[in-house]
Amino acid sequence: MKACLEISGQATTDIWCNARLAAIPLYKRLGFEEVGQPFDIPGIGPHLVMRSK
Repeated sequence: MKACLEISGQATTDIWCNARLAAIPLYKRLGFEEVGQPFDIPGIGPHLVMRSK
């Protein structure tokens, strides 16, 4: 993940993901921010969109 973030920092590309709620602290430590409200992916569970800052 850190290598991807380093590469994206050299371009104008945003990185985003649908993060499981339990993984949000990990993404925050990597510099991601929360976007919008939690939503459910059927069969998987609640998620939140996260975007690199």
